[in-house]
Amino acid sequence: IANLCDIVSRALPSQPVVVVSAASKITDMLLDAARQAANGTISLRAIEVRVMGLLSVFGIDGRIIDPELAGLRDALDVIREARDVSAADFDLVASYGERISARGIAAALRNMGIDASAHDAFDLGMITNAEFDGAEPLAESSDLLRQSITGIVSAGKVPVITGFIGWTIDHRVTTLGRGGSDYSAAIIGAAIQADEIEIWTDVPGVMTADPRVAPDARTI
Repeated sequence: IANLCDIVSRALPSQPVVVVSAASKITDMLLDAARQAANGTISLRAIEVRVMGLLSVFGIDGRIIDPELAGLRDALDVIREARDVSAADFDLVASYGERISARGIAAALRNMGIDASAHDAFDLGMITNAEFDGAEPLAESSDLLRQSITGIVSAGKVPVITGFIGWTIDHRVTTLGRGGSDYSAAIIGAAIQADEIEIWTDVPGVMTADPRVAPDARTI
């Protein structure tokens, strides 16, 4: 996160738009929480400890994500009452990883003096079909995203946008499938006609082959 903030700070002359994924391990933890809720148990302790720990490192008040945690609890309550979890339920629960991440990273940027604001992609126009866990944006998303994001950037702000998620025309939250944050960045970059799209991740490079198959694989 500290590296991300430095990258954004250096890019300010280029008017950056930031698309974020969930913190490492959070999506899997959220999906596990949905399965546990279907079995009658709701426990957010591990998730709260992880995200609060990340926020505290940057001196961010944990209350900044209270609305997201409340929404997550509500979603899990619905699953527990139904004793069943659908693909739509999984997508809604999983979406909170990115929603929490966007709030935390925007706050970290503001602590550096950068005027950043957090946004859920669906609020900016990421409208998809109803293929849960693998949704595709609808054609009208491009114009909506361009109008919304251009307005934010023109106001001098750095938008921090949730990757991975959108919603249907009737406002059911969807995900674009695992790895969908990179896909979201590409969609958003194309919509706003960005000069370039940069994908940053926490690995040292790309390997020439799967090292489990090719022992002599090397890192580029």
